[in-house]
Amino acid sequence: MPGKSQFAWEGDCSKCGRPARLPFVPRDPKRALCSDCHRQQQQGGSSDMQSRNRPTGGFSKRGLPEGYLRLGYFDSDGYLRKEVMIDEAKEVAESLARSNLAAVKLQGLYNRARMLKDRLNRTDDFRALKADLYGLLTDAVDSTGRRITPDIYREFVERNIGLAVVDSKSFQEGFVEHLRSVRAWFLLARSNN
Repeated sequence: MPGKSQFAWEGDCSKCGRPARLPFVPRDPKRALCSDCHRQQQQGGSSDMQSRNRPTGGFSKRGLPEGYLRLGYFDSDGYLRKEVMIDEAKEVAESLARSNLAAVKLQGLYNRARMLKDRLNRTDDFRALKADLYGLLTDAVDSTGRRITPDIYREFVERNIGLAVVDSKSFQEGFVEHLRSVRAWFLLARSNN
């Protein structure tokens, strides 16, 4: 029959994210591998994606820069701290860039945060939005656990979500704005490498 695929299952590789096609339906599609990752697993080696995602030097014990967001997003008067947009944003962006985080992951996080901000502006129900913010962290934990993203990415999301769920202002004026700045510094750091 024309147009019928020879594969029983098509999806994304759980290890590297590339397209995976199988002649059978896997029991757990979330653990399905592309042919390259399957071959490397059978040979007992690590994939290029895994070795690429291992953090390289210049990190504190946890991977994030020392003192990152220790003072939160706002100063004692409730204004966004300059460091959140410049110094700390630049430092964490450079750490993320050194870890070989794929730019698409940071862009995707920013896009989802913007969509949540837009939804909040329409509904004004921050409590309902909190579950979606925790979902951003769950996604980061999942992608790090599957070795798609480096550990520092999960740590970055975890630190920010911990601050963002405090209230609407922390999310909209703190997290989203900080993430916008981190994304910009990240792109600059990647283009300089």
